[in-house]
Amino acid sequence: MAYEPVLAALGDWRAGGGPLFERLTIALIRAAQQGALPGGGELPPERALAAELGVSRATVAAAYRELRDRGLAVTRHGSGTVIRSVLPPPGGASSPAVAGLLARAGEATPVIDLSVGAPDFDELIAGLELGGTALRGQVVEGHGYAPLGWPTLRAAVAECLSRSGGPTSPEEVLITNGAQEAIAFAVGIAASDGRRIAVESPGYPGALDAIARAGGQPVAVPRDSGGLRVDSLKRLIEDQHLHALYLAPSVNNPTGGRTAGHRRERLAALAAEHDFTIVEDVVLDELRYDGDPGAPLWSLAPERVLAAGSLSKVAWGGLRVGWLRAPRPVVLRLARVKGALNLGVGAFDQLAALELLERYDEICESRRRQAEAHMRALHEALARELPDWPVEPAEGGWSLWVPLPSGSAAAFAQVALRHGVAVAPGGASSPDQDFPDCVRVCFGPAPPLLEEAARRLAAAWSEFVPAAAPVTTLTGA
Repeated sequence: MAYEPVLAALGDWRAGGGPLFERLTIALIRAAQQGALPGGGELPPERALAAELGVSRATVAAAYRELRDRGLAVTRHGSGTVIRSVLPPPGGASSPAVAGLLARAGEATPVIDLSVGAPDFDELIAGLELGGTALRGQVVEGHGYAPLGWPTLRAAVAECLSRSGGPTSPEEVLITNGAQEAIAFAVGIAASDGRRIAVESPGYPGALDAIARAGGQPVAVPRDSGGLRVDSLKRLIEDQHLHALYLAPSVNNPTGGRTAGHRRERLAALAAEHDFTIVEDVVLDELRYDGDPGAPLWSLAPERVLAAGSLSKVAWGGLRVGWLRAPRPVVLRLARVKGALNLGVGAFDQLAALELLERYDEICESRRRQAEAHMRALHEALARELPDWPVEPAEGGWSLWVPLPSGSAAAFAQVALRHGVAVAPGGASSPDQDFPDCVRVCFGPAPPLLEEAARRLAAAWSEFVPAAAPVTTLTGA
């Protein structure tokens, strides 16, 4: 039995105070609540987990004992320690990057975070002024509740979309709390309650979280140098009915690659022929380093594509404004859902988005140059510090996809954390945990920090390599 998902789910479990065994106990409980450790799943043997985490066996034994004392686990002779199925259902994101963010929330830590693919707060938006910090009557009116989003902001987003892909009306735009909410809404319509949704693999872990919360069944479709394997998707369609497809055709997260134009045309034709919905992630489209994201799928099949975008990757993740481009009936349907959830996006967030969209092209160009410069700085630093790592440069986005020469990526991520760098194990990028030897290394921080991170990763690798070969799979005691 492979235990990489257990190691990945723990995230930065050492964050916080108190004895190590208590912190490990809390991390195991959190992973179970998020669905990363399902009820009935066997935990790694004490000795094996201790070796992977770099702690004593007594620490792991104490954490397992605490789980048993709380009635959350049971140890059976000859069968190991098993998580009980009485834990609460999933209540949050389970991807390692998000789990790590939650674990480090509020903590002062020296960790250089390369697990999140987004720009740091910097001079590009540091001077943003929100109309003198006052809400102006020309853009604001009425009681303030706007589940669809402000009309002025919907019009501004529609104008941007019209420039990049084709005519879009404000009535085809729903303003959301970031792209994650837009993806969650789209998945909820297209593939909830056990319906099958094909997903590119590797792909965005946050989309897999959204599918899990909606109760959908993700089915992996491999990628190659040309992007999503349409031939593999076609075989899947012939073998089993698919309700939807999720992908980011212009800039894949985590690889930074694209799906070729002729494959996009075939995808649009398949969606029409087999009557399924495409959820298109366009969040990173403006960060293709060559400046040419290609024709978006929504422009090829506007009635079959729900496209999710946001400002988080070109502006800042703290600005929680995204959008969903969809047919008008879908927008109205989802507006009712959004109204029941939160009645709309906050006024100051929408005002900031309006200010940014006034110079959107300029911001995108600056951020695109910056992202490419950061990518090259990290790529060169890794090539210098870790010459045996087969690191290929990305074509866009905020991350490098790195297959390790040996060993488990989840186990290495734990060692890297001890050396002060957070990276995301690749298993979370596939519904089948298909990439146990890959890590996603992001480059949002400034180049000096990226170079220091590369040195720390090299030190972590030197510690990890002697034990790397036998740890790709852990077996029960």
